Amino acid sequence: MKYLIVAVAVLTFVNFVHCECDEKGQKALKECYSKFDVVVDAKSSDALKQFCKILNEHQNCVKELSKSCRSQSPEEIGKIMGKSKEDAFKDLFLLHSYKYICDYKFEGSQEDLACIRNESALSAKACGQPNDCLELDKHNTCMKEALLKKCINEELANVQIEAIKYANKQLIPNCA
Repeated sequence: MKYLIVAVAVLTFVNFVHCECDEKGQKALKECYSKFDVVVDAKSSDALKQFCKILNEHQNCVKELSKSCRSQSPEEIGKIMGKSKEDAFKDLFLLHSYKYICDYKFEGSQEDLACIRNESALSAKACGQPNDCLELDKHNTCMKEALLKKCINEELANVQIEAIKYANKQLIPNCA
């Protein structure tokens, strides 16, 4: 019985330490994610550069947060931001995929970037919503084929697919 009480106490403490993001931390987290909510004119000639700058500001902000606040689930981030779990997941997905694209430092033409942006949304709908890890792989293959067919720029299509895979790995690590 003594060991059971000690085990429960230790687990409670570990769980409390791991999940605690106090009110001050939540306010800071909301401020960091609000930086990411800035709208960039996607048709601007330097839209990707502007977006990468905003993403960099967001990442620098998040680095300052405690580990417990940085490791919040999409659902928790959604609650903090006043968004649904689905909207928070979409925002985080974009954040992670753009992080990959910005880190890659792709320099494509405006036409290439516009094609990928437009066709990614259309292809995502056409390829269906994946429900499990196997469907996720099929979805990525479908997206890549559609992007290559419509946008022609193979390097950019590959970067976009790798960005999608990177974002999924960050948000759904058990599918990696």
